[in-house]
Amino acid sequence: QVPTNEGGVVGRNRSGSNRFDKGFAAEIRLTNESGEELSTLKPNDLVVMIKFAEACRDAGATAIGVGNGYLNNLGMHVDIAWKGQTAGYISGILPLRYWGGTNGKTPPKYLSDLMAPKDNTA
Repeated sequence: QVPTNEGGVVGRNRSGSNRFDKGFAAEIRLTNESGEELSTLKPNDLVVMIKFAEACRDAGATAIGVGNGYLNNLGMHVDIAWKGQTAGYISGILPLRYWGGTNGKTPPKYLSDLMAPKDNTA
């Protein structure tokens, strides 16, 4: 299962772009058959989360954030915001294709390998 979250509150001040409000991004939590959230800290869960991230990339995701403490090791950010910006629907999107860690600056190697190169380009 893949419950989603808009990643921000519409109409309130927050950091980041409006990519959530415009439908170009989501924060998700993967769950197992029992409804328990998957965690990047559990090896068997991590395998599933990486496969999901790979499927997102293959389906056109332009950025993914996960792991090393990011979203408490439970959530994942997936977006197509670079495509939205290129088409002129949104602006202010950084070209980063991946991030992780509590500060967003320490992505796990599995994610940097999966989403290489580091930046989207026009």
